[in-house]
Amino acid sequence: GMHCPIQCGLRVGKSLERLPFVVPGSATADPRTGIVTFAVTSPETVDEEQIRRALERAGFGVLEVKIPLPQ
Repeated sequence: GMHCPIQCGLRVGKSLERLPFVVPGSATADPRTGIVTFAVTSPETVDEEQIRRALERAGFGVLEVKIPLPQ
């Protein structure tokens, strides 16, 4: 559902960066692929359901969430 290179990315980033475990300024969205990436403060604190809800609130569907493994 991402059709705009700048506005879509800004909406996604703003929505994700409200989550307590997302590093501010780290969210990027590629409208060509629909892939969204972002940095987290700690993989153990990531909540997949919160990510899904944040993206849906921004107006996008979610096919898959990949959470990094703790190192």
